[in-house]
Amino acid sequence: MDFTIALLLFIFTLVVYFSYTSNLQKHEKGDLNSMLADAKAISSSLVLSGYPVNWDNETVIKIGIADDQKASITKIIYFKQLNYSKTKATFGTVYDYFVFFVNNNGEVLNVSGICGIGSPLVNTSYGSIQGTCNPINVTGIAKNKFVKTERYLSYNSSVIKMIVYVWQ
Repeated sequence: MDFTIALLLFIFTLVVYFSYTSNLQKHEKGDLNSMLADAKAISSSLVLSGYPVNWDNETVIKIGIADDQKASITKIIYFKQLNYSKTKATFGTVYDYFVFFVNNNGEVLNVSGICGIGSPLVNTSYGSIQGTCNPINVTGIAKNKFVKTERYLSYNSSVIKMIVYVWQ
């Protein structure tokens, strides 16, 4: 009798444990899928012209920094000047994000004095050589989950990579 009760309690405990862990994994996978969807939506928005096409900080409805797959310095500057909370709302994301550009050597580009745009928690700094940026440092951010997307644009007659980090 004691053995039967102990066995039933053990089996019940195993069922509860495995039900809980599988639900937890599904929840985490759902968060990552949602973050990845937001990262893709942000990067997709940015490689377009935005709305209206010639938007500025007063008229922006949808943020875009490219015209015909070519990075627009004016729009990048406007994007940098926007309030971070407003940009998150415009992108429709609850997650933190950061956008920056790298050349074909993997070096962070300085685009008109801008090394990156997004969360103020990300440390961006200028390099020792005038006009360069140091690598983007995200190690100081307490993040549970982190995703990255990449898109390619034309800038100054060369192809650059736009990288979007999204995290929770």
